[in-house]
Amino acid sequence: MVAAEDAIRIVGLTRGYGRGKGRIDVLRDLGMEVAAGSIYGLLGPSGCGKTTLLKVILGRLAPESGELRVLGGIPGEGGCAVPGSDVGYSPQEIALYEDLSIDETLLFHGRLHRMSEAAIRQREEWLVSFLDLPAAARQVGKLSGGQKRRVSLAVGLLHEPRLLLLDEPTVGVDPELRARIWMHLKEIAANGTTIIITTHYIDEAGQADRVGLMRNGALLAEGAPAELMAPHGHISLEQTFLLLCRRRPADRDGSSAAEVDGDDEGAEALAAMVGEEVVG
Repeated sequence: MVAAEDAIRIVGLTRGYGRGKGRIDVLRDLGMEVAAGSIYGLLGPSGCGKTTLLKVILGRLAPESGELRVLGGIPGEGGCAVPGSDVGYSPQEIALYEDLSIDETLLFHGRLHRMSEAAIRQREEWLVSFLDLPAAARQVGKLSGGQKRRVSLAVGLLHEPRLLLLDEPTVGVDPELRARIWMHLKEIAANGTTIIITTHYIDEAGQADRVGLMRNGALLAEGAPAELMAPHGHISLEQTFLLLCRRRPADRDGSSAAEVDGDDEGAEALAAMVGEEVVG
């Protein structure tokens, strides 16, 4: 039974792809709690399972084992608000109709969420200004990659959902706009919206109420940024992440952390993610 204050609760979640020797374990015995009205920063290198986790929470992928409760129900089952209009999702990959204009894109998605045309227009005017988008009549296919990503974020924000899942939404966004986006996320979280944001920007994760440090399909640790750093002498969050990776006793193939530091999700990859070099 999920606690009233938890928007998301995950216990022992496992999810993989394939069978036999070709099987890949993406999420392994993962546990996670996200309080309602909070921002949860999911931090980890590419390929560690962040996107797969969001798709499970969204109900697009079914867990193979474990317990998952989102907004009081099990995604995809009768009576659960997820998937549906209670959740907004901005995927890492661009998933827009390129032959539509920005205006048509927002109108299409707004109608899917049963918003009135007046409400859509009001939100569109604000989102175009807030996200520094081109004129709403511009065709999506003629936008730059960064502009398309911002349109995708606008789609997720459009209907003001209870739960917002953002998969690296600020990649390629200039620092000023990134700061404004985070300010807005904090405002809507204070008004009750629950937000999960994946990122490999350490400074972004440090602004979240709670951070999950993820590697190879499992959380190394989760907690408030200061809480995670405290046992390590209040060093930086990135150094805390690197220390936890070095001290992890075993990885997905049973090897020690020291033995796998050369793999694509080992300490070197994490060092590259934070722009630092690990000395063995």
